[in-house]
Amino acid sequence: PGAMASPGTPVFSLALTEPVWVRAYIPEPDLGMIQQGMQVEVTSDSFPEKKPSSYPILQILNIYNGNPANSFMIGDSCNDIISGKNAKLNTVAVAYGFNGLTHLQNCKADFTAYTTEDVCKYVLNKNNLF
Repeated sequence: PGAMASPGTPVFSLALTEPVWVRAYIPEPDLGMIQQGMQVEVTSDSFPEKKPSSYPILQILNIYNGNPANSFMIGDSCNDIISGKNAKLNTVAVAYGFNGLTHLQNCKADFTAYTTEDVCKYVLNKNNLF
């Protein structure tokens, strides 16, 4: 009590760890492909090693008891695809992403998707849900 803080100095931090929420933007025509209970992988750049290292993916799989054989790295860069390959995941290159198809041609993804619907169908097919 009674301590002084300079302007801009945090004096309190609040972090909510449960529940975890993710906001994803899915085109309206593709909403019908989304099913409750579908597994997803959410990553961030907060790990000590960055893509293309498999470390972030393996840490998330470990936390959630994920199985690489039925998990997917869906990305728009070669680093995304290489990271997924390094973690032994199924990889999907999205041609409609930030980097575009030309950038992804040499990445050797397991599948190239041209629409969000392509991604959903591929994931569902690989998991025998479609």
